[in-house]
Amino acid sequence: MHWDNEDGGYQKHVDEFNVCTDCERHFSSLSHLYQHRLSHRNRTYRCLCCEKKFKTYGGMIIHLECGTCDNTDYIDLNKLAAQCLKWSHFIYEDCREELLYEGDTLYDEDPFYCPTCDTPLPKLSSLFQHVESSKCEETLDSPTMKHLRNLLAKGL
Repeated sequence: MHWDNEDGGYQKHVDEFNVCTDCERHFSSLSHLYQHRLSHRNRTYRCLCCEKKFKTYGGMIIHLECGTCDNTDYIDLNKLAAQCLKWSHFIYEDCREELLYEGDTLYDEDPFYCPTCDTPLPKLSSLFQHVESSKCEETLDSPTMKHLRNLLAKGL
């Protein structure tokens, strides 16, 4: 089908049918489209501990949480996050002490939450993935997330 861009028909079709404008694939939901669009990204996020590169910051944090890099894992990341001066913007108060000293929570609770929409999240990587998604208005460059990212970069 040929689209006349001047009448807005193409953009309406893109919006209505979750179309990837890079490859013209259609998706059943906006979140599926978002996930697909990651495949078109370059690997721009370098691991904080090795030379490996990732398409998302959250993907890089997953890599670190899994312990695939020497000398760090999710416990180290959680402890660092709990040391952040802005911890109260993304860690529940009743979980902070456990994260600070143990690096984990004793119970199956979500210690993290989004600073903007308060969505509870189980892992630090989940927080970054949420922020990088289109689910809310929080961004990697917001003051809180930027501060946390700087702390992680310096602490590892």
